[in-house]
Amino acid sequence: MRTFDISTLLTDIPKPLCEHNEPLKYSRKYKAECPVCQSFWDLNALKSSIVYDCNYPEMRSHFNPIKGKNKVKTLQGWLRETHIELSASIVCEVGFGGGFCLQYLQKLSKQAFGVEAIPQNIEHAVSLGIKRENLYLADEVPSLLPSRVDYWFFQDSFEHIPDPSTFMRWLLCNSSDSSKILLVAPNSTSISERVLGKFWLHRSADHCFHWSRKGLVDFFLKRGFVLECLFNTKKYISVKGVIAHATLLSNYPPVFRNLMRLTFPNIVIRFNFGEMGLLLGKRSNSES
Repeated sequence: MRTFDISTLLTDIPKPLCEHNEPLKYSRKYKAECPVCQSFWDLNALKSSIVYDCNYPEMRSHFNPIKGKNKVKTLQGWLRETHIELSASIVCEVGFGGGFCLQYLQKLSKQAFGVEAIPQNIEHAVSLGIKRENLYLADEVPSLLPSRVDYWFFQDSFEHIPDPSTFMRWLLCNSSDSSKILLVAPNSTSISERVLGKFWLHRSADHCFHWSRKGLVDFFLKRGFVLECLFNTKKYISVKGVIAHATLLSNYPPVFRNLMRLTFPNIVIRFNFGEMGLLLGKRSNSES
């Protein structure tokens, strides 16, 4: 496969977040790939700058109630498939966006916490009835939460964490002995990524590092979490939502912006576009 001088694209490539130590491969002009697990840095995203400010929720339609309803319906399906029962559990959703799923989790569980990078998302969650004292800005989380967490939820949020190793040290300090992690994220080895390449829908400026399943499994295994099961990550999403997402990708043609001006019927489809779902469980001392 043809290679090229990566120094002409980016002068300082960070070590891969998957923590494998083999030299990165630069087989395409847009990625620096780990040869062990095929997770990769998106070079264009690394050169971009995304600020999680008050404009981000509007750009991502975080507060749209129809989108929120579809997200909750999707989460319900994932809970059924993984046989998760939350009535006696402490939960925490990391990167809860508009808070619609966290609102649902609060109703199901004994206690629900939320961690967010954007103050406006916290305010919106409070408006939905989520307890303010259970919500924390990512940069201001206390060293210890009031209760240890039984279930952690990462719904398209783990790939946004710039330093997952440091975050996991905090997560472990706040996890119960039988803690589990439900994680949904774009899959760097998906067929859609291989086929679409630089036009893959998950390649946006706020997705710098794309994880593979092996990358995630190896990363969490080092922290004492083992893969318990995979689950189907089909989502309920509106056609207009798909087009709105495409407008965020700089390498997509302007025609998508024109499509957004059209009035679409409220068509909701259920599909998976290159994402993976993992349920990981904390390994007991006897398994160590």
